[in-house]
Amino acid sequence: MHPRAQASSALGWVSIACWILVYTPQILENYEIKSGEGLSVLFVLIWLAGDICNLLGAAIAGLIPTVIILAVYYTLCDLILLFQIYYYRLYNRYRSQGSTATSSRTLVQPSPIHTEQTPLLSSQTTKASDSTTQSTLPPWLSRGFQYFGGVAFVTFAGLSAWWISGRKAAGDGDNNGSDEIFDWTSQIFGWASAILYST
Repeated sequence: MHPRAQASSALGWVSIACWILVYTPQILENYEIKSGEGLSVLFVLIWLAGDICNLLGAAIAGLIPTVIILAVYYTLCDLILLFQIYYYRLYNRYRSQGSTATSSRTLVQPSPIHTEQTPLLSSQTTKASDSTTQSTLPPWLSRGFQYFGGVAFVTFAGLSAWWISGRKAAGDGDNNGSDEIFDWTSQIFGWASAILYST
């Protein structure tokens, strides 16, 4: 394989690794703060519709497994985000009702009900978290290590996938992909997906 084609393939796999990890920080943050209120429900629903159209179009067109697997993954991530939004709304409502019932006997203040307009971090939460987390590194250096670690992980994962796919492709023979078939159904799903993503 030509070096430019190898570089293109390697960068493509790094790109796929980035796209796979794009949802992870949001899902983890929702779990840590026990809230999904920083997300617009309409935004997630539109992305879910786009991902479903993407999945249907890729499956109908018989695209490579990587595209179909990514479409399934994105659809699952959209469903997880929707689940988190509604689950944590119920969880926080139940928790605040329980706190209200016991507040006459204890000094526990009820948690506010969060809406899409409520800030994710209140000033109380920020002060409490600042006093509980003691770090030996300066904040800018700690953040730099986090970013470097994330970039290194994504690059390593992408290059590993490229290397594995290259070894597999070497045993498959030479397929130049010249058998292209135009299918209107898959094209319509692809266009619908692109329109939904851009709204």
